[in-house]
Amino acid sequence: MPFDPKKTHVAVLKGGWSAERPVSLVSGVACAKALAAEGFRITEIDAGHDLAAVLAVVKPDVVFNALHGEGGEDGCVQGLLEVMQIPYTHSGVLASSVAMNKERAKQVFRAAGLPIVKDVVVDRRKAGGEHLLPRPYVVKPVAQGSSVGVFIVRQGDNRPPRELLAADWNLGERVMVEEFVPGRELSVAVLGDRALGVTEIVTDREIYDYEARRYLGEGLAKGGSKSRGFGTQECADEKDMGTIVRSQDLKRHVPDSSGERDRSPVTQRFQGTSKEESSPA
Repeated sequence: MPFDPKKTHVAVLKGGWSAERPVSLVSGVACAKALAAEGFRITEIDAGHDLAAVLAVVKPDVVFNALHGEGGEDGCVQGLLEVMQIPYTHSGVLASSVAMNKERAKQVFRAAGLPIVKDVVVDRRKAGGEHLLPRPYVVKPVAQGSSVGVFIVRQGDNRPPRELLAADWNLGERVMVEEFVPGRELSVAVLGDRALGVTEIVTDREIYDYEARRYLGEGLAKGGSKSRGFGTQECADEKDMGTIVRSQDLKRHVPDSSGERDRSPVTQRFQGTSKEESSPA
């Protein structure tokens, strides 16, 4: 439902307790600044386990959820806001919980007929003890975001990442071992049922990892990354029009498949004009 900025008090949730807390703090400040510029009354909340009590005091009209990772994107905060009957941005409880779990999300996408890269989900110790797929392959936590804990095992690597066997590993006991798909990473945002064009994010790091995401916009020299947005026609000048159009069609189907509402970013690897695979994040 529409909100009148002059009459609307927005609580921006940021921070939280996940491994992605630093990214959430940065994005939360940026979102609060943008909302304030539109005339909304803003209260920024560094979300903790006392969030319900804080919201009861703040009494916002609506919550803008800028939390990342565990607690913020997995249906937990969404469930709390449903119970408190506070409207909030982004997807609901079911879609959030499914989309945050890579194994469950892939099951939904496969059932919807989307092309998905091969994978196996195992205990982290098993993944750290032997090669479970032909090299190169990727190892990632099942339920983390922002590329936290992602490793690429290259052709010449003799063993899997030793970090998976570490006693202080705190990113979940189950990991996904996934076929590596080289190529450019394209992301398409979906607003309602409308694809909003294509964005490519470029980094000089080995992969678009947590640090690259954290320093997005601060320049490649700082180990960060930069984004480049372009429309369908501009993409066609560089790549194949059919692939880009199909890319946007995929993005239209993913929100319906997972139950996401309002907006949804989905990532696809582009390998060229003759072959491509999708890898929803």
